[in-house]
Amino acid sequence: MTSELKTNKISPATGTAFTIGDSGDTFTVPSGATLSGAGAITVPSGGSLTIDSGATLTNNGTGVGLGKLLNAWRITDNTQTTTSSTSNTTLTGYTTTLTGASSGNLLFAHFLFDSVGVVGETVPIVQIHLNGTMIDQEFSGSAGRTWNRDQVAGVIPADDAQLTVQFSSNRGGFNSTYYSGELSVWEIEL
Repeated sequence: MTSELKTNKISPATGTAFTIGDSGDTFTVPSGATLSGAGAITVPSGGSLTIDSGATLTNNGTGVGLGKLLNAWRITDNTQTTTSSTSNTTLTGYTTTLTGASSGNLLFAHFLFDSVGVVGETVPIVQIHLNGTMIDQEFSGSAGRTWNRDQVAGVIPADDAQLTVQFSSNRGGFNSTYYSGELSVWEIEL
């Protein structure tokens, strides 16, 4: 058996498919060489394609299944809201229905906000809800701080989504105040 095979073309003896090597074998494309496929390169279910650290994967065509940003929404509301209740208060400026381009995609929701509690007494709580179910919440800062900048985030299916932001105080009878915020939502194609 020779250690090097030099040829310009390999074709199957019968049919239209052939196999290179056996299960567990490794084939290396050396530095400076190119593996080019005018058709498709398919990795079967359960298989893997590894891009080593320091390597580059370049897409010069249409990326399918790699994910891409389809839509983006940004909502701001600076309506000050104060509550002393431990029950959620909906921040109406952020109540919105988002319709994604496809139910198979995902929405990434991020809410950055400013709030204040009573020093030593309360911690403001902010939650993101999807169709009535909480997907994330943040106890903003600590009761020893007067001003808090915090965030909540979640990933949700891109079906028609009723998205709300809700606000409450962690102790009844003591005020927590929401001052301003920005809700950003991005739809990612899978």
